[in-house]
Amino acid sequence: MSSANAPLTAAVAVAATMLLANVSGVQQLPKQPTEAGAPAPRKDGGAVSPTEGIAFVDTVFPAVTADRDGTITASVFVRSSLVYDVCVLPVAVLRSASGGAIGPIELPETRISGSSAASRLSLTIKSADLKGMAYPLSGWLSLKVVEPASPVLAVKPLEIKEISGPGTGTEWILLRYALILAAVGSLLAGFAATKWGKESGTLLHRMGRPEWTFATSWSTNLTIGGTIFSGLINFPGFPDHGNTLLSKKTYMIISLMLAVLAALAPLAYNLFSKTVQTKSDFGASTIQSQGYVCMFLVAAFLTMTGAIAQLCLMDLLVTDVAAAGTLSSETAGFWHYLLLLLQIALWAYSIFFMTKTIEMQSFHKDDAEGNQPSRILRAGIQLDAATANNVRPPLPNWSLL
Repeated sequence: MSSANAPLTAAVAVAATMLLANVSGVQQLPKQPTEAGAPAPRKDGGAVSPTEGIAFVDTVFPAVTADRDGTITASVFVRSSLVYDVCVLPVAVLRSASGGAIGPIELPETRISGSSAASRLSLTIKSADLKGMAYPLSGWLSLKVVEPASPVLAVKPLEIKEISGPGTGTEWILLRYALILAAVGSLLAGFAATKWGKESGTLLHRMGRPEWTFATSWSTNLTIGGTIFSGLINFPGFPDHGNTLLSKKTYMIISLMLAVLAALAPLAYNLFSKTVQTKSDFGASTIQSQGYVCMFLVAAFLTMTGAIAQLCLMDLLVTDVAAAGTLSSETAGFWHYLLLLLQIALWAYSIFFMTKTIEMQSFHKDDAEGNQPSRILRAGIQLDAATANNVRPPLPNWSLL
């Protein structure tokens, strides 16, 4: 090679060396970020942005309820597009119903597998961290990447909309109050019907079938109507939790349970009923299920419990509605005293109704069924003279309380 071409050859050699160096640099990617601010590798070979790499699968924190001791346990899922494992630290920042701040609460570190579709994070917030806080709780759950340390591995926080508190027992206090009043009322009616225990056989006297009438079955009407009234709690303007510590769900569940309690009254009465051969006014065969006075008292007890508890529930509901600012305190006070007077009137009326019903519509066994034939005859057929003379007409139906 001539000396004239030497500078050109040297320049080409230098350019080739630089090109090879650049190509070699493009092909060598770090396996994980080792420098502050270095982009982390993704499973598709690219680099993550500050919002890529790790993300919550859920869009909202799952609705959970604290345990009876106040401990909160929940699970969330996190996915990773990284080719290596990372260690994250869940951090919860909560706010109580009264506005008080809780946290940040650091939970145990968890390792997330690389290139995973979803990894489960089990979270437990101990009651000691939530002492004295009013439910429901809300806030945010964030993940802090602690290994490897990289500022580009940011994770969008997960919103915590509601963490309900454990049962406060308010509904049981209400139900216990109604049970006691109903039990005392039923016992007083039973004692009065048996002449204060002198005629205890009255408890086994027979009674006819229960029936519902709009005019006289006002306890049953009140229980069912209260369920419809409680449905107003679903109005969007009402808070999820009120000052009485009952949630919307609790209001609806308890109200429905009380309606079911009233519906169980006739079933309880018929539980030990006896099928009796009776006759119509024209001597045709009729069949009647006759119950007992003692089971009538049980049925009345169930109905009275449902009605009184429903009135108490309506009182609590009005209190919560007023606390939400939907009603004035004066209107809420008017409804409070009105519902209280209805409870007293219902209790007194129930005792009077039970006593009079037993006195007027219960019959001794012999008067209720007469001499029964060897087998019950099909309803509607004409009875022979002997059978028609021995059996009795059906007992009158009594109205549900």
